[in-house]
Amino acid sequence: VKNDESKNFTDKEKASVRLLLAKNYFKWLRFDAARSEFTTVKNSYPESEDAIEAEFGIGESFMAQKNYSKAEEIFEDLANSRDSKVIIRAEFMRGLLASNQGDRDRARNIFRSVLERVPDVKLANETLYNLAEVYGVEQRFMDQLQLLRAVGRLGQTSKRWHEPGVALSIVVQDSDLGISRGHTSIPVNIRTAPGGDAEQVNLISGGAGKGLFMAEVPTALGVVTKNDRVLQLKGGDVITVDYPEAFKKEFRFHMMGTNEINVASDANFDAASSPVIEEGDANETFTEKLLSEEKAETEEELSSEGRPSNEIKPGNFVYLRVRDFDRDLTDQADRALVKLEATSGDSVTVELEETGPSTGIFLGRAQTGELPAGALASDVSIESSPLMSIDKDAGSSWISEPDGAAPKWLKVDLKDVYDVTEVTLRSPNQPMPSSNWTYRDAKGADRALTLKEDG
Repeated sequence: VKNDESKNFTDKEKASVRLLLAKNYFKWLRFDAARSEFTTVKNSYPESEDAIEAEFGIGESFMAQKNYSKAEEIFEDLANSRDSKVIIRAEFMRGLLASNQGDRDRARNIFRSVLERVPDVKLANETLYNLAEVYGVEQRFMDQLQLLRAVGRLGQTSKRWHEPGVALSIVVQDSDLGISRGHTSIPVNIRTAPGGDAEQVNLISGGAGKGLFMAEVPTALGVVTKNDRVLQLKGGDVITVDYPEAFKKEFRFHMMGTNEINVASDANFDAASSPVIEEGDANETFTEKLLSEEKAETEEELSSEGRPSNEIKPGNFVYLRVRDFDRDLTDQADRALVKLEATSGDSVTVELEETGPSTGIFLGRAQTGELPAGALASDVSIESSPLMSIDKDAGSSWISEPDGAAPKWLKVDLKDVYDVTEVTLRSPNQPMPSSNWTYRDAKGADRALTLKEDG
């Protein structure tokens, strides 16, 4: 601002800085200072684009200070502009002014008139929101909810993916339909392929006035039932939205290109050491089967009780649950494949079974391998590992280092607790095997072992 007289900056740059300063004053509720800066922009740079913005700022500052008569003068003057965008915005501000004054009838009529003129997206969303606020005060809650759902949807390109179970929202903004044709509702055909469902819904203008038509269609996984007002979907479906041919013949131009929306859903994957069952799963036959099998196993392995779900004992099952609606492809229970990989590099592919027709929930389990037993020894000879003593190969064995040192010992770790009823020791290539073998039991008592003649 201190360079206001400088020739190093263009008028456009000076106006933009002044306008930014005014908006900051307005943001901090310093309305008199803001209006002073807005007025400077309007008077000093009348030909700039910022001059119109500044004039709106002057009106808004008066409205914020509840000087409604002054604000009305500003907005009425702007409404006489030759620029259609300025006119629509000025009308919106007049509607906001009426709403602040408590004149709901006038505010409602102005907001609906603004929507009929098809304003830009930002202004349309602001109009929808403020009109919804009016309906809220009037306790017209369904109209309020309908408008709030439309906020943010205008001006967007059609989405290309839709998740089953989420309502399909259709919004059409067309002033020609609303004004010249006088339509209060328009028909729309919705079809799925290859699923084969077909629904026709009427988009209604409702509380938004003429020219803005909205509808929501529930969607769900399931067997197709045409014209039941629910769009049944499968994972491989493509949704097509278009006007009926008879309706399109009323117009000389093609109103809406065919919109194709693919069915897709993000997958939720869970894996745990116990069955991953959520509410709604337990009524399914496959789920009950998994639960009964798990119950039988846990009754035999009480030691596994209390183990965290993110830990697993080698040899037990990893239980899997996938929620993925776009994997539901037929009217029967489907199957899905998942791949499990361990940090060791091992991997396995598991086939999961859907819990029932059209649920989109898949359950299954994968068997893990038990940890192999381990062996340690006091020492070893060359190419003789302690593990060779338990490798089930009669031709291999552990050989201690021939250094004359004593004692020599071999320790075997079974990696779990087992009831031992018999221990067999073989000492091959020993001409005079000793018969004085002992082992120490869990209580610390030494027990004698007898070496058989075959070693």
